Amino acid sequence: MASDVKQRVVKKIRTLYKNDAPARLIFDWGASRERETEFTTIDRIAVKARIDRSEAIALARKLQEAECGEFILGRRGSKSRFRWDYSFISLGQAASGEVADIDTLSDDARGREEDDLPEDAKLPVLTIPQAKEALSRSLGVPVESIEILVKG
Repeated sequence: MASDVKQRVVKKIRTLYKNDAPARLIFDWGASRERETEFTTIDRIAVKARIDRSEAIALARKLQEAECGEFILGRRGSKSRFRWDYSFISLGQAASGEVADIDTLSDDARGREEDDLPEDAKLPVLTIPQAKEALSRSLGVPVESIEILVKG
């Protein structure tokens, strides 16, 4: 029975990987990690997926729908975060097709959170074309309508 659940999750994350660029970035990051974690903050997801906070929350909800874990809204001073039900590394590897199955979360990863981001790392570094694309999406205007002038 557990195997059926895992195969259903693998199918869902492969679809997400194929169709959602920010999810692909998160899964690729997961696959490249050396250390497991049970929790990833929404701020870290935003940075790694190169999206804003509201898009990171939407991505966390998609990950929850794919049965990867649970989106937890921050309350009473705790940060909003995503709790992984499976090994984040194996989810990333399975999403890309590198492996066929996902592993359960190891006991040593339970309770482990991502390191806090330094203040200067909270915003992703963007190229001009990436910034224009992000502005285009958020403002609902064509990319061609956006000009960015850098003084300095």
